[in-house]
Amino acid sequence: MKFIEKNASYHRLKNPRAVNADRDLLKEKNPQAPVLQRKFFDVDRQANEILYALLDVASVEEIVKNRIDKKVESKQKKGSPAKRKPAKRKLAKRKPAEGKPAEGAKDKGSQVNKSGDGKDDHIPDEGEAGKKNTEKNPNTQA
Repeated sequence: MKFIEKNASYHRLKNPRAVNADRDLLKEKNPQAPVLQRKFFDVDRQANEILYALLDVASVEEIVKNRIDKKVESKQKKGSPAKRKPAKRKLAKRKPAEGKPAEGAKDKGSQVNKSGDGKDDHIPDEGEAGKKNTEKNPNTQA
């Protein structure tokens, strides 16, 4: 394989997720490859070097076929999603939160007056009208 063909194939097949399949094929084709003896901290670099060495001993078709076979094997080990039974979920009935009226019930609490000026004016209901605000505002000084 000429350099131009090898380089084009290398860039087309570059895939760090296929490093395990490529490593297995390289072990099968050339177990003495120096790239197999080294330890890498960078998975991308390892994948690139293994692929480059693999292109010397295997064809592009063999590499692609091996990757597909390894992917199928890993799916069979895990159990493909198509074979799993979908989980049955029960839908819970929604209950109104405490303190909030149920749907359709009218709120008998305080009302808001929407005037045309864009401000909301609070209209107190019967229980609030006689009460004075006894809470202290932490922002004001006494």
